[in-house]
Amino acid sequence: LLVHRVPEEEIACPAYDTLYPVNTLRNAALSVARAELVLLLDVDFVPSSGLCALLCGADGAQRLREALHGGSGAPTALVVPAFEATRLGAQLPRDGVSLREALSSQEVEGFHISHFPKGHRATDFERWISGQAAGSPSPGRLVSGAHGVDAYPIDYEEHFEPYV
Repeated sequence: LLVHRVPEEEIACPAYDTLYPVNTLRNAALSVARAELVLLLDVDFVPSSGLCALLCGADGAQRLREALHGGSGAPTALVVPAFEATRLGAQLPRDGVSLREALSSQEVEGFHISHFPKGHRATDFERWISGQAAGSPSPGRLVSGAHGVDAYPIDYEEHFEPYV
């Protein structure tokens, strides 16, 4: 059991920080993270097998770091789409093929899409699962050949709660 007390002087917004203490703890952990890149996820989140290798690539994530830090100067995050089982005890897909099969058979769906679509709608699960769009990538877009991962720009919406 780990107990962490957040000193009063570190509480930025008492109303918010006491209402959502897990966010305060997440921010405390981020403030002491030694890694340049971190993946924020809930304790019940199961990353796909090979996610780290895919994102880091042979160059130790150098291309991904450059893509996230370079260019526009605007803050950039890589949103990792989250899916959830539609029934208890369902086999969790751990790779792209089994994820597509589970989506097709409705064993999984986009995270919270049935009961709180605003939370992850901006992720555009259908767009993500369909793969790279035809045509040339838009400026600032991460593409597998250059960055080790295909991605597309999304816009923040109110209530959006992505995994980054």
